[in-house]
Amino acid sequence: MSRRNISPKREECPECGNQVLIRDHRSGEVVCSFCGYVISRELSRGPEWRAFTPREIQKRTRVSPKTDSFRLINPRDRDAFGRKISSSERLKMYRLRRLQLRSSAASQRNLNLAKAELDRLCSLLHVPAIIREEAMRIYLNVLKRRLIRGRAIRSIVAASLFIACRKYQIPRSLAAISEKSPIDKKGVGRDVRFLLRRLGLRLPVHEQSIYIQKVGGNLGLSQKTQERALQILQEAQKKGITAGKDPRGQAAATLYIACTENKENRTQKDIAKESGVTEVTVRNRYKQLVEELKLDVNLRSRKFKITDDIQDYIQEVGRTLDLPMQTRERAFQILYEAQEKSIAVSYETRVLALIALYVACLEDNEKNAGARIVKISGVSSATFSNRHRQLVEKLNLDINVKDKKAKPPDSLLLDEVSQDLELSPKPQ
Repeated sequence: MSRRNISPKREECPECGNQVLIRDHRSGEVVCSFCGYVISRELSRGPEWRAFTPREIQKRTRVSPKTDSFRLINPRDRDAFGRKISSSERLKMYRLRRLQLRSSAASQRNLNLAKAELDRLCSLLHVPAIIREEAMRIYLNVLKRRLIRGRAIRSIVAASLFIACRKYQIPRSLAAISEKSPIDKKGVGRDVRFLLRRLGLRLPVHEQSIYIQKVGGNLGLSQKTQERALQILQEAQKKGITAGKDPRGQAAATLYIACTENKENRTQKDIAKESGVTEVTVRNRYKQLVEELKLDVNLRSRKFKITDDIQDYIQEVGRTLDLPMQTRERAFQILYEAQEKSIAVSYETRVLALIALYVACLEDNEKNAGARIVKISGVSSATFSNRHRQLVEKLNLDINVKDKKAKPPDSLLLDEVSQDLELSPKPQ
């Protein structure tokens, strides 16, 4: 039994005469402590159900405490049982609703607007109910201290939601909240600093492991890769490398290293976009981690390897551009030379195949076809030219790149190529 209290009354057990009785307030019973005889049974005022965890209690509770802050006549034309009400009752409720809105104070109208905006943001950002309650509590505190004057309600609501997310370690960035809010990131950030200063709050720093789980789950990474990223992050934290660094950048860098070790093809662009940082941040962070932790990993060790898909791709492009078989064979020869020399590439293998085909076209004086290959590659002319020069230098090809630049084709010819060949370079 729970909540046992020894009764101060001098009552006796009718069975054994013992005067030490136990009163169980939950079940409403008075029990003898010696023989266990139930002397009397009172009416239980508690619930008829049983629950052992907070989740079960919340799920089985059918009533809630009175909340005057959110009290408002329901605008739907249905009663508590979901049945439609008559026209006379509907007009009556309409008049009552109108009188309520007119007679309510300005703070109540302010709170109603804030509640609607908070519900909308919580629904779009998929935050749990506890975050919504904490954000509303912060907003009520702001409203009570009259700090809302001169500031937008939606901006204060967004700032309260951001503070609540940081307090409970929910990974929702300021940019993600401002994206769903009509207020820009600068305005929301200004109100966040204002609330922290006036309310005397201090926000904890986000744990970097939360971002690893979030980004890894969104990118579909395996559990092994995520665990390896967490291991690298723990080693970096022990050596103090992560101090003063953005947790999103650190998480992105560790995930990129783990993906490279486990041979899961994820580009820096994909990881940076999902993490909310730039590719430069990812590169700087992973270089620092590799140097400080002395990791035995070569981040640029993805060797080029000729596959059947690459061969079919070159044949398809050659047939579409009406290239002779000699040019296609020369492109294959260039690719085999790149494979024998174990040339590492930091870009898509299909782009490298197109560069080899472009070099073969220049050697055979197929300048127009070379210009169309640049268009098919999907990268800028400058990027394609730089990668083309790198391949020529690594393979020591006897070709003058400056004298054999391909002239840009006519716009009409480009349209025909785009219609005939619907190809775009895809990651390997």
